[in-house]
Amino acid sequence: MSQNTVILITGANRGIGLELVKLYASEPQYTVIAGVRDVTKARELEEWNEQAGKESGRGGKIHLVKIDAGDLEGNKKAAAEIEQLYGKVDVLWANAGAACGSIPVLSATNADYENLFRTNTLGPIVLFQAFYALLQKSDNPVKKFLITSSIVGSTGSQHMVPFALSPYGASKAAVNHVAVKLAQEHGEKDGIAVVCLHPGSVMSDLGRQGWVDMGLDPDGPLPMPVATPEECANSLKGVVDGVTVEKDGGKFIAYDRSVVPW
Repeated sequence: MSQNTVILITGANRGIGLELVKLYASEPQYTVIAGVRDVTKARELEEWNEQAGKESGRGGKIHLVKIDAGDLEGNKKAAAEIEQLYGKVDVLWANAGAACGSIPVLSATNADYENLFRTNTLGPIVLFQAFYALLQKSDNPVKKFLITSSIVGSTGSQHMVPFALSPYGASKAAVNHVAVKLAQEHGEKDGIAVVCLHPGSVMSDLGRQGWVDMGLDPDGPLPMPVATPEECANSLKGVVDGVTVEKDGGKFIAYDRSVVPW
């Protein structure tokens, strides 16, 4: 790794993304770019950055940038801003996501699928397209493009997902396919490790609402173990920090380092 590693994480104003930003910003070798859809709603992140800067005596390390999933022109504008400031991106993490409640295929609407595909599938595609040139400028031996996916998008794991989540699962399955193709097209050629990640069940705002939408009390008994966003971020960081093109490129890896079937 070069002395200064520039990492960009989308969906950074809450949940897993917020905790990932805090973790990386706490380490001196990282410059952290926090991608958020609305910079006016990232107050918790700004307050944490301000306090961390005071404690370190070096000022805040986090740079906020507007990134709306699926908006190619907006993503290109963000990339131009980052190029002016840092000249490169070493790690690009497509973490922003959207979810839905229980929607059987029979009653799902076009809008149910379209809304989730825009964020969960087109979001990472557009992000890679906009920031590819900055990844190429990285001098790190391992450049990384990471996608926060879900086991709900694993066709081979549906026996573990007995919920009517087809719009969400389909959007994640689609981005998993894209990740495999990106790994084939840019792994060996550009030295970019493209990896999908399953964070597990997480009690983030998104996760909590998901349980409510499925008719379950998020504070009551649940059918599977649930981690906090902090626990999840620590687990995922432990996975991705050791990722390489040869060992992990084109794989779907869980928070516990197990490989998830497609």
